[in-house]
Amino acid sequence: MHRLLFFQKNAAINQRDGQLCLIFRIDNVGKSKIIATKVYASLIRYERKINDIIINYEQINLHVKVDTCDDIIFLKPISVVHKIDKCSPFYDISAQEILQTELEIVVVMEGIIESTGQPLQGISSYTSPEILWGRRFLEVIHFQKDKQGFIKDFSKFDGKYRVNTPLCRAKELDEYYEKRRKASPILT
Repeated sequence: MHRLLFFQKNAAINQRDGQLCLIFRIDNVGKSKIIATKVYASLIRYERKINDIIINYEQINLHVKVDTCDDIIFLKPISVVHKIDKCSPFYDISAQEILQTELEIVVVMEGIIESTGQPLQGISSYTSPEILWGRRFLEVIHFQKDKQGFIKDFSKFDGKYRVNTPLCRAKELDEYYEKRRKASPILT
């Protein structure tokens, strides 16, 4: 972790607009703005042999998008979202299978410290047990009346709460919604 960037301890999978998404958060804890930022994520799946020796691994780049916009200025923590669609390596993995699969999501964030022009890079990762299915993150920005403004409550940064989320594969969820659309064309 870079001293200006703070990555959330867990990634979460929940449903947004009927689609499963993998989400994690990053925050700028320094006083300087970070500009020209880019976020990259890769899924690494391991295959181990007896004696815990890795015999094979696969690395797949994940398409991620910052929740708020494409140009990150970092006035508040950002949520980075990977939609679990037909192009996602998570499309055919259920909640149970995530726990049974040995995988790691490696996250890299690059940017420039506005006040100095210095480049910065932060790296973190999430392993299978650190990916929580059916969770959302607590909001960390709140209006505080006595200060007459918004404040960032960093103590809530790693906070999360449960939300109803189908435990099936995204592929099965898409098939279910497609059947419902065909059965009730008025709903589309």
